[in-house]
Amino acid sequence: MTKYRLTHDHALGGFDAKADGAHLTEQTGFAIIAVTMANGGKRGFNSAMKKIFGTPAPEANQMVIAGKTRIIASALDQVFVVEKTDPETLEAKLVKGLGKHATVTNQSDGWVMLEYAGQRVHEGMERISMNDTSIEAFPIGGVMRASIEHVNGIICREKAKKGEGDRFLFLTQRSSAASFVHGIIDTVPFIED
Repeated sequence: MTKYRLTHDHALGGFDAKADGAHLTEQTGFAIIAVTMANGGKRGFNSAMKKIFGTPAPEANQMVIAGKTRIIASALDQVFVVEKTDPETLEAKLVKGLGKHATVTNQSDGWVMLEYAGQRVHEGMERISMNDTSIEAFPIGGVMRASIEHVNGIICREKAKKGEGDRFLFLTQRSSAASFVHGIIDTVPFIED
């Protein structure tokens, strides 16, 4: 028997960067579980989600918060259930609660989450995303798939804390996370014009 033991490592090593008016932080310790609705089972799926979380799955391009759980519309008939917990525990809870209404896949090691918040975040977002992420066009709870530089990801607008300005949650594939981060910190407000 081997004496080696594999341990989990954060994709970006707990990345944390601050600039005047912006803070970009890798979010660690979260379970990210993909839940795909069974064909033709929207009613049963939403009923099961409501029993587990008190809310049905969000509509396309939306996110709902149920207690400490984010439910993010990630694709057609699919959501990411994100919670700061052990991934296997959340996965088992979803498998049990959703049963035949969905397939459940642990994606925790395949995706990276980053929080981007601060008074000057809007300046950076104008440069790194061709999408309109103003509060008017992209309200709190909004979700979009977008490219940051050349790397695809999911952008969620979250409620900013008092005095914070704007707050976004980014999800991107682990394999391209370093390039995703580089696209953000290689512009304002991390680098001044």
